[in-house]
Amino acid sequence: MDLFDKFQHTIFLYLSVIVCTNSLFDAKDANSALRIEKSRQLSKLNCEKEIKSFYESINRMLMEERATEQVSMHIDRKNLLYSAMAILWVIEVLFDQNHQLMVNYIGEPGIDAGGLTRDFFTLVIPEIFNNENEFFYSPSGDTSKLIPAQNKNNMNTFKRNLAYETLGKLIGLILKKKITADVRFDQIVWKKILEIPLEMGDYGNVDPFYYNSLIQLKNDKILLESLDLRFENEEGEELIKHGKKLKVQQSNIEDYISETLKNKYDKKISEQCEYIKKGLYKIVPKENVKKMSPETLQNLIYGEPEIDVEDWKNNTIYDGRYDPKSKEVKWFWEVVGNYSQEKRSKLLYFCTGSCRPPIGGFKYLKKKDEVYLFHILDVDSDNDKQIPSTNTCSNNFKLPRYSTKGILEKKLDTALEFSDGSFEFS
Repeated sequence: MDLFDKFQHTIFLYLSVIVCTNSLFDAKDANSALRIEKSRQLSKLNCEKEIKSFYESINRMLMEERATEQVSMHIDRKNLLYSAMAILWVIEVLFDQNHQLMVNYIGEPGIDAGGLTRDFFTLVIPEIFNNENEFFYSPSGDTSKLIPAQNKNNMNTFKRNLAYETLGKLIGLILKKKITADVRFDQIVWKKILEIPLEMGDYGNVDPFYYNSLIQLKNDKILLESLDLRFENEEGEELIKHGKKLKVQQSNIEDYISETLKNKYDKKISEQCEYIKKGLYKIVPKENVKKMSPETLQNLIYGEPEIDVEDWKNNTIYDGRYDPKSKEVKWFWEVVGNYSQEKRSKLLYFCTGSCRPPIGGFKYLKKKDEVYLFHILDVDSDNDKQIPSTNTCSNNFKLPRYSTKGILEKKLDTALEFSDGSFEFS
């Protein structure tokens, strides 16, 4: 069964399901360092203002919608992407946008009170960016800067376009539900989504090696003459009218560089970006999203890039017999403090369904559509054989009363190692 057949099969499956009602700068002195810090603080302040304004508009939209109808997305863990493509397509055909989406994993118990939704977005977004699906690639090899790929293997056009539109819808839902996900677009994609014209510096950032090789032609007359270039792209397509007849030389090299970069990193991704925009703006109003800068939009979706244990600790609530001075609590934070960023991310996913805290830190952690801080609960047992458990919908971490720090660390590692992402009590 090829990929498109798999998508069609999933469509029919869901139709049969009853749906529930900074540039580089060398700071050589204190003044330049101060300017950098002021610029960073100003950028952060602008970002915070844009995020606040956007969330206010989202809250107004949710109040106006007052969604009472619940629609269940029955997701196959082994087929995340095509489950999402199929169910979102079916929902758009059968329903209007004023409904509350709930996630259920096929064959797994669990009620979605927010945790399953966060888990789904954490898992499905990387599927879209997976190299094997050939929807995105990184010209520079930096996997944090992805752009839409060309359809080199003649993949079914409808399925391919639907995948980009589905991604747009997923991004819209991420924004609407105020959660985070691993969306790793290069800035040129965010600019295309926000309809901001691209500049030469944008091309240099997306692929520095290719950009610099073109600039080298401008500075090396002998090399330029030896290559005998015409105004064509790598596929032999004309960059401008009659480009095959126009030789590239010193007098027009800047035009050639500009047209080459526009063709490769603007025109070649425009159609895919249009489908992403189409999906996004079906979920959230275009005028609200366009008020944000590319940096703010990326930060809002991606969340905080690193997990600050002190911030996590300062925004934690203790229930039962636990308090900040409990020895088990102190041991827990000491263990987490020694974790790598990757392992902290895995722990946060285990506890909340998200790999990163929202932008602004743990004080903005969500339970469904409202702020709900991380909770550490005691367990009515002193059994060293128990492993920690979680309720991701409520951001609850259940910590047994272990007799030693070593046992706590071992049991926590065991919980993270064998957690398969399935949810029993969510």
